[in-house]
Amino acid sequence: MAARNLSVGATIGAGDLAVRNVPPSVVPDSAASRSEAEGKTVAFGPILAGEIIRKEHLVASGSLLAALRTYAPEGWSAVELPPDTATGMEGLRRGDRVELYGEVPYGEKGTVVGLIARAVILQTPEAAKEGSKQYVVAVPANSAPAVAEAVVRNKKLAVVLPSKEEKPGEVSVSDNS
Repeated sequence: MAARNLSVGATIGAGDLAVRNVPPSVVPDSAASRSEAEGKTVAFGPILAGEIIRKEHLVASGSLLAALRTYAPEGWSAVELPPDTATGMEGLRRGDRVELYGEVPYGEKGTVVGLIARAVILQTPEAAKEGSKQYVVAVPANSAPAVAEAVVRNKKLAVVLPSKEEKPGEVSVSDNS
């Protein structure tokens, strides 16, 4: 069982596990042994201290993939936002739903600022332990190329926290009114 609270994306180490005697009737069939849990990543929701760790709580993949599988609908893709995006949005946390705005084609030769995609925050600069100090978001697979294009072309994206909670999904520019 968990010796302490374990967040989604945490890699389980020996110090995170505790052994306690409990009646066999309360041990689920899918309970993970120490060897099955150690080194795995917590996914699909946190595990609370004292809770029996179940195999369905765990994945062998890294924390970013675990976050993608936990917080985003099936079929969404993880994409890194351009550097220096949302520098004033330190309060954003994993699982928050946001909107991404950037330049989109308009007419034959013009561009306007429009909604590129609705997204779910998977990683924040503050939470990144090493490597990239950028936001990573999940977007619908068909929106990933537009977000990736902004990164490749060094374009700015605006991250907007909507005033009301909506189900994540893509909205086309024509839906902005």
